[in-house]
Amino acid sequence: MTAKRTTPTITTEWMASVDRAWLQMDTPGNPMVVSALIHLEGVADLSALSDELCRRLLQHPRFSQCADDRHTPARWRPCENFEPRQHLRVHTLPGHAPLSELRRAIADELVQTLDPQRPLWHLTLFPRPHHKLSLLFRAHHAMGDGIGFMQLLLELGDARVVQRPLSAPARRADGERHGPLAPLILKLAAIDAALQLLDQKWRWSRRHPAEALQQLR
Repeated sequence: MTAKRTTPTITTEWMASVDRAWLQMDTPGNPMVVSALIHLEGVADLSALSDELCRRLLQHPRFSQCADDRHTPARWRPCENFEPRQHLRVHTLPGHAPLSELRRAIADELVQTLDPQRPLWHLTLFPRPHHKLSLLFRAHHAMGDGIGFMQLLLELGDARVVQRPLSAPARRADGERHGPLAPLILKLAAIDAALQLLDQKWRWSRRHPAEALQQLR
């Protein structure tokens, strides 16, 4: 089974200001990329797994769109001549390589930049002995947050745990919020997380004033 070339039919969408902020903050030394490592067992057909991963990811339109910040406002536009397999690579390690080799290969992959001219995601498959496989998922923060991507990865499985949009807000670990103040509490939690991130960025800019000035420009 081979992944077919896909021509997206979706229309251009305006990019949210917060997503454009993540896009603008991205630098080679400070990539705004969300990464997740998943270990699988019982992988008998690597090609079939690759095709199915691409098919399920492409059920979300964002995975076939390019980020275009050359205009104001920025937008998500369909990627011309989109080929899902260009976003998936199989990294075969030497037979019976120790886990240290796998960790080194993953570390090398994490520093690779995503092509800004293509949809901002990539999958790397690391086949291992005894039908095991490690899957490295990488996607730009402009496409979604960590909670949203975690939900998406759960939905890639056959047994879907819960249904929630990709950009759904994070909930507290102590359970669901109820009552008339629940929406306000969630918004305040999101603001608090954003302020903490802003504080981290401010501390970084004081240590790297030249790079911070370049980003501001």
